[in-house]
Amino acid sequence: MLAVVLGVLGSIGVLIDPVATAYGTPRTHTALLFAAALTVHSLAARGAGRVLDFPARKLQPYSCEPRVEEFKMAYKCSVCGKTHNSLPDIGSDKPYYWYTLPPDERGRRAWLTEDTCVIDDESFFIRGVLSIPVLDYERDFGFGVWVSQKLENFQRYLAEPDSDEIGPFFGWLSTEISYYAESTLNLQTMAHFRGGGSRPTIELEPTEHPLAVDQREGITLAKAWEIVHFYMKDDGVSG
Repeated sequence: MLAVVLGVLGSIGVLIDPVATAYGTPRTHTALLFAAALTVHSLAARGAGRVLDFPARKLQPYSCEPRVEEFKMAYKCSVCGKTHNSLPDIGSDKPYYWYTLPPDERGRRAWLTEDTCVIDDESFFIRGVLSIPVLDYERDFGFGVWVSQKLENFQRYLAEPDSDEIGPFFGWLSTEISYYAESTLNLQTMAHFRGGGSRPTIELEPTEHPLAVDQREGITLAKAWEIVHFYMKDDGVSG
């Protein structure tokens, strides 16, 4: 697996992903070539008398390696002193609110895939990419984050997961990016859908929150690596 699960930091599961999620990465995080189909039916919406039908979704085969090579660039890290060959992205594999559920209740109260999550049949989340421009690098730095969606928009996304003709849809940021001292939960966002097997891009409301400022104004490569090291274990990531 190229995406390495680093465990729970501040109650959030974090992935270090050497593939650029900000550049249209298909909805999977393994280096193996495969095609998967997902079909989940008849999730009742509590109190609404509705049924959510989750259509089959086929993920196209792909390889991580070309993406890594395309953006390979040696960089002497000011944080660890090592030379890195490519800048990874950071991602959370579950929304923050999944972690607030008692562990023995998660299987009963939450429905989770790589791209969507439903909690208690009333809270709906989708996964997207919040891109940060890197001023002295060839590509953006990506945060894999979750945003809430109202039921109608969530159903629309499930019905047309690969369409770029839906949205943009409003949502509240539902990932705590602990690097920032000020909480990132419940920042206002818009999800923009790209189609073609790519996760939606997440645009923050232009506030003075440090994360919103970074998305609006960009960061240096040194700061991007500082963020990566914030989530890395002591043994680090060599490239």
